[in-house]
Amino acid sequence: MPVPSVLLSTLAATRPRVCVVGAGAGGLVAAKVLREVADVTVFESESAVGGVWRSGAPVLYSGLVTNLPKQIMAFRDTPFPPSPPGTQSFVTAAAVSEYLESYARQHGLMGCIRLGCPVDSVRRAPGSAEGHHKWRVRAGGSDVCEEFDAVVVCNGHYNLPAFADLPGAAAFPNRIIHSYEYDVPAPFTHQVSAFPAHPPSPALSAFPSPYSRFPLSSHLLHRRYFASALARAGPTSRARSPKRVAFAR
Repeated sequence: MPVPSVLLSTLAATRPRVCVVGAGAGGLVAAKVLREVADVTVFESESAVGGVWRSGAPVLYSGLVTNLPKQIMAFRDTPFPPSPPGTQSFVTAAAVSEYLESYARQHGLMGCIRLGCPVDSVRRAPGSAEGHHKWRVRAGGSDVCEEFDAVVVCNGHYNLPAFADLPGAAAFPNRIIHSYEYDVPAPFTHQVSAFPAHPPSPALSAFPSPYSRFPLSSHLLHRRYFASALARAGPTSRARSPKRVAFAR
């Protein structure tokens, strides 16, 4: 959604100082728009922009492609580079990483981004005027706080895995892993592998399935059904293969 022109003109008149937390896709586009009317500083904890799409991010696995076409994923003013004829619209993680890095360079954002500088705290500054709070931001392990007129939090929600509360999972005798831990399919050779319920499970399950002896994808199955499926799979995998079943949410 475009920023209302009346808001942009109001901000431009005061030229506020704005802190953006995170240089992933959300942080980059926020910085690009806000720089038109504000002095922007972006704090990024990692050594490169791109958030979860940056090269080497732990959530990326071998063979990952987007689950949305690039025509939808692209920012309105910056399309993805043209692909060779006959190539798919679903692009690799590396292509998304390159796109976001190019976006930051193309729009001159790198000069306002502090890489390797995680935000440690954000607190309301004492003595702020009524109706116009200021914020004190401490970042990069420094003892010095910087003051901003506004803070935009774009730190994402995929940095830490979220585990579902599955009935019976604690009693399952084999190994349960999160999709966050998955990287390559070879360790699933000849194993019983289950992929329940939630993206990126359907896409991820396509990679270990040719290696697995019995891949189970429960995309539309009830959680209780999946728990009973785990119980049924357990003895089989103990008898014929190493003890591992994949659990992705």
